[in-house]
Amino acid sequence: MAVCEQANGPALRQLDRVGGRDKPGHDRSGLQSAADVPAGALVADAASGLLLRRPAARALPTGGAVEVLDVVGFAFIGTGGVAQLHAEALRRIESARLIGAWSRSAQNVAAFAAKNGTAGYDSLEALLADPAVEAVAVLSPAPSHVEHALACLRAKKHVLIEKPIAATVGEIEQLKAAAAAAGRLCVPAHNYVYAPVLREAKRRITAGDLGRISSFWLIYNQRHVFRPHTAPQAPFRGLMIHHAYAAIYFVGTPLRVSASA
Repeated sequence: MAVCEQANGPALRQLDRVGGRDKPGHDRSGLQSAADVPAGALVADAASGLLLRRPAARALPTGGAVEVLDVVGFAFIGTGGVAQLHAEALRRIESARLIGAWSRSAQNVAAFAAKNGTAGYDSLEALLADPAVEAVAVLSPAPSHVEHALACLRAKKHVLIEKPIAATVGEIEQLKAAAAAAGRLCVPAHNYVYAPVLREAKRRITAGDLGRISSFWLIYNQRHVFRPHTAPQAPFRGLMIHHAYAAIYFVGTPLRVSASA
């Protein structure tokens, strides 16, 4: 997977597959046959990319190698509403654990930590220095995304970065270079493309069930929250980020871009 491009599986699962691979003290068994995997171990099926835990009474899918996985420790930069959504999502993922969070508001950090039973860091440096943190979700306001993601990558942390990722192509290139230098993932949190109905639509388009796609329209949801105090500095003023990414997901990279108002 190229850095800063969407993974073939859910972003958190993709991080699960690499988390801790080169971390001292981790016992990683590598690829092995399904029969050798102990009951209760987290595994990734090499053929399907699916992450699952092997129950004692249930056989793994056959025909593909599997890899025993560790639980990935996550930390959050940002403690707002979206951070709470991410916290609730992590609680549903067996192979991920929320370690703690930091934001520029000590009061918000304390409230978030108390609500979620996690650590609250008093500085970004403290978060990045925590060896239990292997991956960081950058959930801060959009103008801070690049700054925070670069700091995480330089500290050798995997990064899940909320959209919009950056304001310019140059900043995207910075992130790509930093991720490559660190040997870590930098993944955009464009979660809509993982919705089952959208993945089924993608399957049908790829299979040719709908014929040749000559036009693709997306409609903005007017009920979506718009924050004018932070949005003016964001790409598209924070609008239509999911739409642009979904268009690329469904029909590919554009050859020409134009706009009208």
